[in-house]
Amino acid sequence: MASKIRELKAAMVTFIPNLRTTKEAANDVVQAYVDTPNFVYSDWLKADDNAPIGTVGDKKEVGIVGAGPAGCCAAYELRRCGYNVILFNDSKDHNGGRLYSKHFMKNGAKTNDIAEMGAMRFPPTEEVLYHYFSRFGIETDENFPDPGKEPTWVSFQGKGVVWKDPETPPTKDFNIVSNGFRALTQNGITDHNGETVLQSPEWFKQRLRLSANNSSFRNQVITQWQAYINEFENDSWYSGLRKIFSKNAEWSIPGKEEWTDMDFT
Repeated sequence: MASKIRELKAAMVTFIPNLRTTKEAANDVVQAYVDTPNFVYSDWLKADDNAPIGTVGDKKEVGIVGAGPAGCCAAYELRRCGYNVILFNDSKDHNGGRLYSKHFMKNGAKTNDIAEMGAMRFPPTEEVLYHYFSRFGIETDENFPDPGKEPTWVSFQGKGVVWKDPETPPTKDFNIVSNGFRALTQNGITDHNGETVLQSPEWFKQRLRLSANNSSFRNQVITQWQAYINEFENDSWYSGLRKIFSKNAEWSIPGKEEWTDMDFT
């Protein structure tokens, strides 16, 4: 089992060449955060870092599809519990799924230009994520070039444009999505009478900052986060967006404009 765990650690170390957090995020106000309300994984990790979740018999086997961070961490913990784990991945080039930053090459050497293939940065409140970064020896870099603040090449439908202003979309093709996400972030989800159904990310941000020293705010956050879980627990990212921004949405569409099929893609 020890050799298999070493293999998983090696997979985790190599799946992202360059992880980055923002300087602004690193220096941000310390805040609480909410995980799955009934089981706070970070508390479990802090309580006993070396203890596996449990133990199993010798003949238990588990197959995990996808060698992204979740798949690798799940495989790692299951191996520690005694399971025989088979980890399937559809890429021969790297582990980590879409969580991948790829440097452009010039004359056989890496340049400072990076193509982001998925997630780009991680807030310091992601305690579980940083726990595994530390365990697997994955280093992070605070020098993150914010898209739009730094000139950013955006390719869409075979056309490219240099994006230089983060306050405006790269092209008009992104206007509906940009306005919709901004409205969702600031106002949350409301019914057709303007009453709040699900709180906004901005609401969560403010309450989480206050909840570190105020249990009533934390309870509010847990209740509202549970409402999101109840609503979207059986949805993918795509189907969740369809619920919120399509013409058949049961709520008022954030930004007031329904998304087209192209917007969803």
